[in-house]
Amino acid sequence: MLGKGFSAASTLIVLFLIVRELPVKDFAIYTSLTAMVLIIGLISSLGIPQVLNRYLAELRTLNNNRAMYKLLIWGCLLRAVSYAIVVLVLLPFVAYLSGVFKLSDWSWLVPWYFVVGFLRVTSTFMSQAMENLLWQRDSQYSLAAEGS
Repeated sequence: MLGKGFSAASTLIVLFLIVRELPVKDFAIYTSLTAMVLIIGLISSLGIPQVLNRYLAELRTLNNNRAMYKLLIWGCLLRAVSYAIVVLVLLPFVAYLSGVFKLSDWSWLVPWYFVVGFLRVTSTFMSQAMENLLWQRDSQYSLAAEGS
């Protein structure tokens, strides 16, 4: 409970600091890059988080640890690979995406932010899987690694 509260409070504080310190134009760029990552995350999810959320806890309660770990490992790998594939497909369209999100001056940053998004989506996904297994301490490690 303390970890969740700290995580929520720190995220809110960081958001307030970003809003206060960044000029409106820079905040819009940050928001657009974040939105792009969220859209890619949604497109690349392929229902993997829902499957893991549904079956991991059930396999754990049935003491079917081998199947649970197998599902966890394959789910994490598949989630990371699906995000990477979507990003690789989008790389040739960085100039177009920069225009759509009004990031023309920042198009050089978009591929780098894809990497940030990969780390963010993967760590959040792993954190949710650990939470689902009631491994809150371990889930906090992946959130701390992400930096949120």
